[in-house]
Amino acid sequence: MSLENAVGQPSYNTAGFVPQYWSRVWNAKYYKQAKLTRMLQSKYFNELKNAGDKVTIPTIPTVAVGSFTTGGSLNFQVPTSTPVELTLSRQAAWAFAVFDQSENRSHLDLAAAFKGDAVKQIDIYVETQALADLVTQADATNKGATAGAVSGAYNLGTAANPIKLETTNVIEVTQSLTSCLNENNITGDKHFILPEVLRGVVLRSELKAANVAGDNVSQLRSGEILRVDGADFNTTNCYNQLLHPETGAPLLPGITCTNSNGDVVQATGADALHPSPILCFTNAFGAYGGVLSKIEDTRIENGFGTKYKGLYIYDWKVLVPPALSVAWVYKG
Repeated sequence: MSLENAVGQPSYNTAGFVPQYWSRVWNAKYYKQAKLTRMLQSKYFNELKNAGDKVTIPTIPTVAVGSFTTGGSLNFQVPTSTPVELTLSRQAAWAFAVFDQSENRSHLDLAAAFKGDAVKQIDIYVETQALADLVTQADATNKGATAGAVSGAYNLGTAANPIKLETTNVIEVTQSLTSCLNENNITGDKHFILPEVLRGVVLRSELKAANVAGDNVSQLRSGEILRVDGADFNTTNCYNQLLHPETGAPLLPGITCTNSNGDVVQATGADALHPSPILCFTNAFGAYGGVLSKIEDTRIENGFGTKYKGLYIYDWKVLVPPALSVAWVYKG
């Protein structure tokens, strides 16, 4: 809006005396962050670069051990196991056009900005798919109302009957998730990924205390997301996009639950009372790999301009299902 003139006074802007200026700097744009795909190991997919689209991973067999009596005979086992196969079988693409009439007269590098945005959108698209798929692939002993390979003592909820997550039970729920991994003999650093809507519940819980977090500074004062019992906490907004961005089909089809109001509702990602998954895992539970396979710039045949397109080939695979546990909750 130009400077206001008094009534009856001419406007130099209208007269063309004062020019307009168009900035050469793009306005800030913020994106959903891809976290899970970056936390999974990639070493197996790295072996596929320029070497095919499938890699077979051997699994160490279990050698039988039993009692033995002096002078007795041994039965020799031939150790064997079923390998795991990884394939690059998923594809995502983007395409846009920039007309010469726009590009030649613009003070901005349009194509570079649009390409950069396309790469970010690929990250979000893949992360959303991966989260929706991987929540369904935890080992049977690491999910449900009777989770726990040894004890069966942990209620992690289900999509149809989620747990109400409150400040008073955050420690119970998170420790149940890690205990499920421990009962499956899973060692190493553990990670949590939970919807952003649950961040406040976690930070207001007992976990905000410095003595619980295991350091001398409260996580609430430091501003950092928590690390408790060898596990760090991460939040994501990609859970909220439960519908396919192009087809509109649900990525988690048919999920309903009874919310705290007693209503049976279908998950849309727009209501905090709908079920939300919390993942607890070690990096080795799965693998992810992707490559920007092709970027092409071609001239428009029947006009003036350039067509830009990109192809991303990617995939993920759960390698050790017992190294992933899942709780279904809603915000209390």
